[in-house]
Formats: sequence, C-alpha cells, structure tokens
Amino acid sequence: PGNPRLSHILGHAAFDFIVSRTGKNGLRRFLLAVRQAPEGSLVSVYATTFGITADEFDRGFEEYLRARFRAQR
Repeated sequence: PGNPRLSHILGHAAFDFIVSRTGKNGLRRFLLAVRQAPEGSLVSVYATTFGITADEFDRGFEEYLRARFRAQR
C-alpha cells in the first residue's frame, strides 16, 4: 500500500505467474471467478479456480518471484 508502482509490478507478476502455471485459460477462469466473488472475499477464488488455498497460492507466487528475479541478476 502506498506505492502504486510496486502494486502495478506485483499485479503484473501475479498474472504472469498464473499464466505460467495454468495457461491463458487459467487466467480467464481466475478473472471470471474474481468478478463473481462477493466483494472483499477473494479467498475462495483460489480454491474455485486452481484447487488450492490462498496460502498455497502465496507460497507458489513467492517461489516464482524468487526464481524469476534471481535469474535476472
């Protein structure tokens, strides 16, 4: 919060992560699930779309970021 550029970069990386794991169709399913979820309740979106918990998504995303940005050094 408070840094719009960082939020933009992380959001873009999250979409890249989803596409790398589930393909473009997975991203479409995710965006549809977000649109249909009750406002402020995204926790169920991960289970609905990917069959994982929000914590599992976060761990996978963190590993993805570490691997991706470690390779660019």
